[in-house]
Amino acid sequence: MSAEPISSKASILLTVLPAIVVVGAFAAGLFFSLTAKPDLPEPEVVEEEVVEEEIAEPKRTYIDIINPIKATLPELGGTVNISIGLAIRDDVGKLVYDMLKEDPGPLMAPLTDAVQELVEQMPPDSDWQDLRAELPALLRDKMNVELTSEDRPNPVYEVLILNFSIAKT
Repeated sequence: MSAEPISSKASILLTVLPAIVVVGAFAAGLFFSLTAKPDLPEPEVVEEEVVEEEIAEPKRTYIDIINPIKATLPELGGTVNISIGLAIRDDVGKLVYDMLKEDPGPLMAPLTDAVQELVEQMPPDSDWQDLRAELPALLRDKMNVELTSEDRPNPVYEVLILNFSIAKT
Protein backbone atom coordinates (compact mmCIF):
# COMPACT_ATOMS: atom_id res chain seq x y z
CA MET A 1 0.00 0.00 0.00
CA SER A 2 1.39 3.03 -1.08
CA ALA A 3 0.28 6.42 -0.12
CA GLU A 4 -1.36 8.37 -2.82
CA PRO A 5 -0.47 11.99 -3.15
CA ILE A 6 -3.18 14.45 -2.13
CA SER A 7 -4.50 16.50 -4.90
CA SER A 8 -4.20 20.25 -4.76
CA LYS A 9 -7.96 20.64 -4.47
CA ALA A 10 -8.05 18.31 -1.51
CA SER A 11 -5.14 20.05 0.19
CA ILE A 12 -6.86 23.44 -0.14
CA LEU A 13 -10.06 21.91 1.22
CA LEU A 14 -8.20 20.40 4.19
CA THR A 15 -6.58 23.76 4.90
CA VAL A 16 -9.66 25.93 4.54
CA LEU A 17 -12.23 23.54 6.08
CA PRO A 18 -10.99 23.89 9.71
CA ALA A 19 -10.95 27.68 9.39
CA ILE A 20 -14.52 27.65 8.04
CA VAL A 21 -15.66 25.41 10.89
CA VAL A 22 -14.05 27.66 13.52
CA VAL A 23 -15.41 30.86 11.98
CA GLY A 24 -18.83 29.21 11.58
CA ALA A 25 -18.85 28.16 15.25
CA PHE A 26 -18.02 31.70 16.37
CA ALA A 27 -20.68 33.14 14.05
CA ALA A 28 -23.30 30.70 15.34
CA GLY A 29 -22.36 31.53 18.96
CA LEU A 30 -22.58 35.25 18.25
CA PHE A 31 -25.94 34.84 16.54
CA PHE A 32 -27.41 32.83 19.41
CA SER A 33 -26.01 35.18 22.08
CA LEU A 34 -27.50 38.23 20.37
CA THR A 35 -30.92 36.68 19.78
CA ALA A 36 -31.24 35.00 23.18
CA LYS A 37 -33.02 36.88 25.95
CA PRO A 38 -30.70 37.64 28.86
CA ASP A 39 -31.38 35.89 32.13
CA LEU A 40 -32.11 39.01 34.18
CA PRO A 41 -34.06 39.06 37.41
CA GLU A 42 -37.63 40.25 37.15
CA PRO A 43 -37.91 43.98 37.87
CA GLU A 44 -39.41 44.78 41.22
CA VAL A 45 -42.84 46.29 41.15
CA VAL A 46 -42.66 49.26 43.45
CA GLU A 47 -45.94 50.68 44.59
CA GLU A 48 -45.93 54.42 44.67
CA GLU A 49 -46.23 55.70 48.17
CA VAL A 50 -48.75 58.39 48.73
CA VAL A 51 -46.74 61.23 50.15
CA GLU A 52 -48.78 63.46 52.36
CA GLU A 53 -47.82 67.04 52.15
CA GLU A 54 -46.06 67.93 55.33
CA ILE A 55 -47.13 71.25 56.64
CA ALA A 56 -44.01 73.18 57.45
CA GLU A 57 -43.81 74.36 61.00
CA PRO A 58 -44.20 78.12 61.13
CA LYS A 59 -41.10 80.16 61.77
CA ARG A 60 -40.31 81.63 65.15
CA THR A 61 -40.61 85.17 66.30
CA TYR A 62 -39.47 86.49 69.67
CA ILE A 63 -41.39 88.68 72.09
CA ASP A 64 -40.08 90.22 75.30
CA ILE A 65 -42.71 90.40 78.01
CA ILE A 66 -42.27 93.71 79.79
CA ASN A 67 -44.06 92.77 83.02
CA PRO A 68 -41.90 90.41 85.10
CA ILE A 69 -43.22 87.49 87.11
CA LYS A 70 -42.91 88.28 90.81
CA ALA A 71 -43.39 85.60 93.44
CA THR A 72 -42.67 85.45 97.15
CA LEU A 73 -41.35 81.99 97.96
CA PRO A 74 -40.93 81.40 101.69
CA GLU A 75 -39.85 77.80 100.99
CA LEU A 76 -36.70 79.15 99.32
CA GLY A 77 -36.37 82.14 101.63
CA GLY A 78 -36.97 85.07 99.35
CA THR A 79 -38.72 86.73 96.46
CA VAL A 80 -37.98 86.05 92.84
CA ASN A 81 -38.33 88.46 89.93
CA ILE A 82 -38.33 86.70 86.53
CA SER A 83 -38.29 88.48 83.18
CA ILE A 84 -39.16 86.23 80.27
CA GLY A 85 -39.21 86.27 76.51
CA LEU A 86 -41.24 84.02 74.26
CA ALA A 87 -40.32 82.18 71.10
CA ILE A 88 -43.70 81.92 69.40
CA ARG A 89 -45.14 80.91 66.07
CA ASP A 90 -44.62 83.59 63.47
CA ASP A 91 -48.15 83.26 62.10
CA VAL A 92 -49.74 84.17 65.46
CA GLY A 93 -47.03 86.47 66.77
CA LYS A 94 -48.95 89.66 66.08
CA LEU A 95 -52.09 88.36 67.84
CA VAL A 96 -50.16 87.29 70.93
CA TYR A 97 -48.13 90.51 70.97
CA ASP A 98 -51.27 92.66 70.80
CA MET A 99 -52.91 90.60 73.54
CA LEU A 100 -49.89 90.96 75.85
CA LYS A 101 -49.55 94.66 75.04
CA GLU A 102 -53.19 95.43 75.90
CA ASP A 103 -53.40 93.71 79.27
CA PRO A 104 -50.75 91.19 80.38
CA GLY A 105 -52.28 90.88 83.88
CA PRO A 106 -54.62 87.94 83.13
CA LEU A 107 -51.68 86.03 81.72
CA MET A 108 -49.09 86.96 84.34
CA ALA A 109 -51.19 85.98 87.36
CA PRO A 110 -51.42 82.28 86.33
CA LEU A 111 -47.68 82.27 85.71
CA THR A 112 -47.02 83.54 89.23
CA ASP A 113 -49.33 80.86 90.60
CA ALA A 114 -47.54 78.21 88.54
CA VAL A 115 -44.15 79.28 89.98
CA GLN A 116 -45.50 79.06 93.52
CA GLU A 117 -47.06 75.62 92.85
CA LEU A 118 -43.79 74.38 91.39
CA VAL A 119 -41.85 75.44 94.48
CA GLU A 120 -44.38 73.68 96.72
CA GLN A 121 -43.93 70.45 94.72
CA MET A 122 -40.12 70.56 94.71
CA PRO A 123 -38.15 68.42 97.19
CA PRO A 124 -37.28 70.15 100.51
CA ASP A 125 -33.55 70.36 99.71
CA SER A 126 -34.18 72.28 96.43
CA ASP A 127 -32.60 75.65 95.82
CA TRP A 128 -32.93 78.59 93.44
CA GLN A 129 -30.94 76.83 90.70
CA ASP A 130 -33.40 73.91 90.75
CA LEU A 131 -36.27 76.36 90.37
CA ARG A 132 -34.58 78.14 87.47
CA ALA A 133 -33.92 74.83 85.68
CA GLU A 134 -37.58 73.78 85.89
CA LEU A 135 -39.11 77.11 84.89
CA PRO A 136 -38.82 77.20 81.07
CA ALA A 137 -40.82 74.00 80.47
CA LEU A 138 -43.38 74.86 83.14
CA LEU A 139 -43.92 78.39 81.84
CA ARG A 140 -44.11 77.21 78.22
CA ASP A 141 -46.81 74.67 79.09
CA LYS A 142 -48.73 77.21 81.16
CA MET A 143 -48.47 79.86 78.43
CA ASN A 144 -49.74 77.39 75.83
CA VAL A 145 -52.72 76.56 78.05
CA GLU A 146 -53.52 80.25 78.42
CA LEU A 147 -52.89 81.31 74.80
CA THR A 148 -54.16 78.34 72.79
CA SER A 149 -57.33 78.78 70.79
CA GLU A 150 -58.65 77.53 67.45
CA ASP A 151 -56.72 80.16 65.55
CA ARG A 152 -53.64 79.85 67.82
CA PRO A 153 -52.79 76.15 68.44
CA ASN A 154 -49.84 75.93 70.88
CA PRO A 155 -48.28 79.25 69.91
CA VAL A 156 -45.36 79.16 72.39
CA TYR A 157 -42.34 77.13 71.29
CA GLU A 158 -40.03 78.17 74.08
CA VAL A 159 -39.85 80.41 77.12
CA LEU A 160 -36.55 82.22 77.55
CA ILE A 161 -35.54 83.47 80.97
CA LEU A 162 -34.03 86.88 80.37
CA ASN A 163 -33.54 87.88 84.02
CA PHE A 164 -33.76 85.82 87.19
CA SER A 165 -33.16 87.93 90.28
CA ILE A 166 -33.59 86.92 93.90
CA ALA A 167 -34.24 89.09 96.95
CA LYS A 168 -33.52 86.99 100.04
CA THR A 169 -35.41 87.76 103.19
